[in-house]
Amino acid sequence: MNVNAHDQQEQQAHARRIEQMRRILGLEIAALFDDTGVVEIMANPDGRVFVERLGSGISPLGEIDASRVQSLLGLMADYLHTTVSRDRPIVEGAMPIEFLRSRFAGAIP
Repeated sequence: MNVNAHDQQEQQAHARRIEQMRRILGLEIAALFDDTGVVEIMANPDGRVFVERLGSGISPLGEIDASRVQSLLGLMADYLHTTVSRDRPIVEGAMPIEFLRSRFAGAIP
């Protein structure tokens, strides 16, 4: 396999990962990454999602299924070249450029 073919495979894998992340987050949450007023997006262990905005504090946004949160943790761990498990329950790092390299921190409850 030549370098160009390898690069193309990497780009395709990255595009699939980004699409999976967007699908897991859903349109409403994914759109928040483009909102410059958003400070933080939080998903509690009970599935409730909150958004913190500059000047207006924290407000409820909706809910996300625990399986979707687990999937996002796994995708972020893969993107950051690490693993997430009961033995290593925390994933931290910058999200892909498509999510403006936003800080990500998540843990298996």
